[in-house]
Amino acid sequence: ETVLDSSVMQFDEILVSGGKRGLDVVLNPQDIVTLLNATVADIAA
Repeated sequence: ETVLDSSVMQFDEILVSGGKRGLDVVLNPQDIVTLLNATVADIAA
């Protein structure tokens, strides 16, 4: 299960690791939620 903190939704773009050192992928947070069927919740203090 993938859970993202709700604060991620305030950004237009976020960078995630592309699986290789120095390789970052720019994605829209809603796209990540959709692709991963992720849950968005208030998990950070």
